[in-house]
Amino acid sequence: MGFFDDLFGPSNKDLEKAYREGREHYEEEGDTFLDSFGDIIKTVVPSSEEEEARDAGRDDARRDSGPCYISTACVESGGLSDNCLELRVLRNFRDSYVIGLPDGKIIVKDYYSKAPPIVDMINLRADSKQVYSDIFERLVKRSVDLIRVGKNEAAFRNYRDLVKELENKYL
Repeated sequence: MGFFDDLFGPSNKDLEKAYREGREHYEEEGDTFLDSFGDIIKTVVPSSEEEEARDAGRDDARRDSGPCYISTACVESGGLSDNCLELRVLRNFRDSYVIGLPDGKIIVKDYYSKAPPIVDMINLRADSKQVYSDIFERLVKRSVDLIRVGKNEAAFRNYRDLVKELENKYL
């Protein structure tokens, strides 16, 4: 790991956020140190516009795969944003690992046919917030934890098996 990874972790988003927060602080103080730091970071960290342009260039299977329905419902129910760490990790996992599996495109397409009705059924429940909290722990958090330590196959099995469980219960 390099210097910035040691400080901010491997995510460029963390580095970009630190830069932005630091820049705001130093601008208030009238310091120009971060101006040169910002020029360096801009060459390493893509802007949101650059990331959107890069994402727009993805192949159709990835671009059309959409949000992580069940995971998004869980994090929104828990008050997290659509751009939270958990969803970023899961979306990247879907777009890199799952799509890369031999039947990856079929797996993703199948998920997107089943996930919206599962979410619709959970939303009809009076205890939907508790249901989403349980799913968050067992599906989202567990899968993200496995992905972050490089256990992609175990994360995939966890996600696949729990979605199958939800399918059996709600559809």
